[in-house]
Amino acid sequence: LGMTPAQHVVIRPVLENIFSPGEKNSRKYRFTEFLIGKMITEFLDSRRTTGLKMPGDVKAFIFQLFNKLAFDRDVSFEEAEQFVGFQSIVVATGIVGETLPEPFYRFLSSTSRQYTRYVQEFEPYVENMYGNELRRSCAPSSASCVTQATAAILEGIT
Repeated sequence: LGMTPAQHVVIRPVLENIFSPGEKNSRKYRFTEFLIGKMITEFLDSRRTTGLKMPGDVKAFIFQLFNKLAFDRDVSFEEAEQFVGFQSIVVATGIVGETLPEPFYRFLSSTSRQYTRYVQEFEPYVENMYGNELRRSCAPSSASCVTQATAAILEGIT
């Protein structure tokens, strides 16, 4: 992810908080359980009329679910499908990109620009929820911990 060990120590608890449902029977756990059940029911009901395309629809739903749980952010199914398409490109790029000679890197620039746009889109949510904590704990001379945390979150969902 390109973060320093010092940043990792600060960012890891944020990632654990975002990706964890919380302690069993805690308020966060019960809410997570409720929300997942509600959203799954709504998703499956909506697929009764349109049909279920595997795996794309499920991946798009997971993106919607993650956004709601992590950031209390509603994402349209169309936005989620766009992210899933991008996610597929990132995964393929990661696999193929390792084997490309340097002159071919320019072909990856549009993927890099799109990734940057997603980081910029998510960064205000991370800033709002964890900005103070991250800034307090990160060394002032390091790159933005909020940006690093946002990139790490995106890595976690791609």
